[in-house]
Amino acid sequence: MSDRRERGSATVEFALVVPTAAVLLGALWAGAMWAQTTLVVQDAAAVGARVAVTQSDAAATQAAARVAGDGSEVAVRRDGAWVHITVTAPGHGWLPATGATASTWAGP
Repeated sequence: MSDRRERGSATVEFALVVPTAAVLLGALWAGAMWAQTTLVVQDAAAVGARVAVTQSDAAATQAAARVAGDGSEVAVRRDGAWVHITVTAPGHGWLPATGATASTWAGP
């Protein structure tokens, strides 16, 4: 009779552990996707700022959008000798959108 009880408790433990592990793995995967998107957006803003120094705002917008990927939004703002590029990318599924701004001195 003892062997049968142990088998039942192992089934209950398995039923509790598997969903918990699946949720934790899903959260880890979602966090990794969000971090990767954040890094891409930061890189896109930096690329756009570098292009804006030597080329037009339209070229900077195009370069940043190409790096950031589909669905991203790029805004270029000039403030005197400074260029500010803001890139926003949509979130995946239930993840929030992420954005970054890069500024560089464009000189006179």
